[in-house]
Amino acid sequence: CEELLYINEQIMNNTFFHIEKDNRTIKKVVFGIGIMGIFLGFMVSLSLARGIKHSINELVLEVKGVAGGEIVERIDLSHEDEFEWLGKHVKKLIERMYAVNKDLEHSRRMLIQAEKLASLGQISAGIAHEIRNPLTAIKMLIFALQNEQVVDTQMKNDFRVILKEIERMEKFLENFLNFARPPEPDFEIVDVNDVISKTLKLLSPQIISKNIELIENFSNENTTVYGDNDQLQMVFMNIFLNAMQAIKLNGRIKVESKNIKNTLLPQNIVQIVVNDDGVGIPGAMIKSIFDPFVSSKKTGAGLGLSIAYQIIHVHGGWIDAVNNADHGATFTINLPFKEKAS
Repeated sequence: CEELLYINEQIMNNTFFHIEKDNRTIKKVVFGIGIMGIFLGFMVSLSLARGIKHSINELVLEVKGVAGGEIVERIDLSHEDEFEWLGKHVKKLIERMYAVNKDLEHSRRMLIQAEKLASLGQISAGIAHEIRNPLTAIKMLIFALQNEQVVDTQMKNDFRVILKEIERMEKFLENFLNFARPPEPDFEIVDVNDVISKTLKLLSPQIISKNIELIENFSNENTTVYGDNDQLQMVFMNIFLNAMQAIKLNGRIKVESKNIKNTLLPQNIVQIVVNDDGVGIPGAMIKSIFDPFVSSKKTGAGLGLSIAYQIIHVHGGWIDAVNNADHGATFTINLPFKEKAS
């Protein structure tokens, strides 16, 4: 029995020894696998990170190109958060897409307006011609009748009234023909600030009589454009007259000019903004304010703003009108900037 117990203890000791040895071996294997797993994980993560970073770099390059930034072959992003930079350029891309979409919508409206004016211009020329000839004949007959001996004082007064009305119709037809066949612009380098100042000087008696506060904020930068001085003065005259007629006594007109960079055009534009605190544009007319014969006034043919729109269009610019948030309206005229010849 003692010998059996001894042998059993020996076997147990050997078993514990082998178990400890196996445990140490398993621990070493597990530790080695862990180290290898960490290393492999690090390598895989590094590879994925490099791939993601490379993709971000390529995306940033492409986005920078679309957003109008400088295109480079390689960018070092080590000193800036890649995702932050990516977000910044994606934001620029979205803003540019919004601007392009806005410009396309604006171009579409201008094209529709130009088609309307062209079609109406052809019809207007024919109608004006057909009406003008009979009016001229009637006018000549009345002049002849005025010299007759049998004509009494009352008839002469009647003839004067008729002639006055005929002259008014002729003036309307003259505007009609100017709208149908506007004269070719006499292009030259024109300073917009000078044209506005001269126009306001002509209107100063009316401005003073209505006690209108005039706020002028002209840009100190170059505001020259390539245009017709007289036609541009006609545009500003129409805009200012509309503003003055919309204002009651003690109103305000603010006019400002600025030279701004248009990201969609290869050159700057000269922008003129005329803001008044009058009654504003009726809601039903806001989209058709530049259409012919559209007017909120009881008198007038409604051709002033249409002619202004046509002139600005021929000058390569555009004009917009919106109601202010509180009251009044704002007209914005944009003209391509033209540097003075040195």
